[in-house]
Amino acid sequence: MPEQLEIQVPQKTPAALAPIRDYYDGRAAVMPDEYETHYWRLYDAITWAALEPLLPRGPGARILDAGGGYGLWTIEMAKASAGRIDLVDLSDSMLDVARAKVRAAGFAERVTATRADLRRLDKFADSTFDLILCEGDPLSICTMLGFGAECLAELVRVLKPKAKIVFGLDSRAGLIAHALGGEPGVIYSLVAVALCLVPTAGTLLWAGWALDQSAEHQ
Repeated sequence: MPEQLEIQVPQKTPAALAPIRDYYDGRAAVMPDEYETHYWRLYDAITWAALEPLLPRGPGARILDAGGGYGLWTIEMAKASAGRIDLVDLSDSMLDVARAKVRAAGFAERVTATRADLRRLDKFADSTFDLILCEGDPLSICTMLGFGAECLAELVRVLKPKAKIVFGLDSRAGLIAHALGGEPGVIYSLVAVALCLVPTAGTLLWAGWALDQSAEHQ
């Protein structure tokens, strides 16, 4: 199970992201291997089943992998779509790993990986992307720190009208499961939940994965 990240006091300041960045910088070299488990393969399969049908396919398509880390979903999307993909992340070390993986997969000509704060995607104009993916921890962490709404608003700003955002958020059950994840005798069951919302700016596909976890007492 990947190392757990603990944040003691949420603060709505740019400095609050420093320990997050440092954590992912420190884990970048080992994190891809840590997620090669049966549990995470199942998680990824469920995620891909929801994401793959939504991908724009044409060479003119623009896709944003927001908080994309070491590039897992960037590469999977590049395999399935001929579009251009921008990966942004807070961690320089994660981005270095992502760039190496993108080059090895042969997608360097249409994939870029740059550092960015999800609250300030200044390098992108309004209505740039045909699809935005924000999977994993980014929105959950930003919400925990008090600026999830800012991040989501910025993602919507760079989304084309009637395009889709696919994002993951930790439920309360998921956070409890995450905290207990290192305990022995734990039984996992994965429940996939999808809820479609249609705001003025476009369609948000909220893909949440609630983790129900119970412990066997030996």
